[in-house]
Amino acid sequence: MRSNWMKFVVLGVSFAMLANFADAQGGRGQGQGRGVGQFGGGMQGMGGFGAGPSNLAARPDVQTELKLTADQKSKVQAISDKMREERRAAFQGGGGGGGGQDMQARMAEMQKMSAKYDAEVLAVLTPEQTTRIKQLAVQMAGANYPMGEEGQKALGVTSDQQSKLRALQDKQREAMAALFERMRNQELDFASMNTEREKMDKIMAEEVGKILTAEQKAKWEELKGKPFAFQQQRRGGGGN
Repeated sequence: MRSNWMKFVVLGVSFAMLANFADAQGGRGQGQGRGVGQFGGGMQGMGGFGAGPSNLAARPDVQTELKLTADQKSKVQAISDKMREERRAAFQGGGGGGGGQDMQARMAEMQKMSAKYDAEVLAVLTPEQTTRIKQLAVQMAGANYPMGEEGQKALGVTSDQQSKLRALQDKQREAMAALFERMRNQELDFASMNTEREKMDKIMAEEVGKILTAEQKAKWEELKGKPFAFQQQRRGGGGN
């Protein structure tokens, strides 16, 4: 019984994390988040799930930073509720089986869903708020930002660098798959998995830094805008 429960939990965690991770890879038409539909591109980094506007704008700390009005908060909450329900329905409809192709299909579905709700949230924001939330998205995306289409375009990533980043991305996916497997085998609990993931994120950032030029890294810092300290969100909060 415990084995079945753990399998369900791991599948749920895997689906949620990979769905957010998919946004970081620049596919959303694109896209996270993390780019946001319209300005997308690798903004949903594994180091901070939910870096797209539809997720970020639902966070209390981000709402304070953006100085959202009561009316804007109400509209963002309504969008967040719709998104959560659609994600839940998509997960339940996806079932627990299926291989890599099935997961890829669900990830693609999540990307389209994120793009749709990101656009709805951006329509609620003022131009100044939109500029700031883009900066926050780049910050939260972390080392995944250069992986996305928009990030690569903004940083002027070359074809050779793209090849190196793809190879690094493949290693990242393999490492995440190994972590999920260890959790599935009950070798790791949630806290331990998070610690391991943070170590991976740090290594990822170091490796990405070796691929980019000094000018590209300077541009990346510029796109982040003023540093923002994201607050730890309680489980189940933040519109994710």
